[in-house]
Amino acid sequence: MRILRGVQPAGVGCHEDKMLLADILIETLRLTRERATELRLQPDELRRVLDEGREAARAVAAETMARVRAGMGLWQTSIPVPTA
Repeated sequence: MRILRGVQPAGVGCHEDKMLLADILIETLRLTRERATELRLQPDELRRVLDEGREAARAVAAETMARVRAGMGLWQTSIPVPTA
């Protein structure tokens, strides 16, 4: 689906493009909004999802920083990650 029809001054075409983009964004974000609403009603599940995401992010960050330190020739290639 093509949104941009070319560069043109604001007018009917521009308005139509914005409305089309808004419709696409609303539909694209619908599932995310529904999941967020579900999680707000289930604090324990929300905590579990956040904890899981935190651990996954920590693992990726630790690997990235180890590669950065090694690439820079720093002597320390790992730093203990504090737990929550």
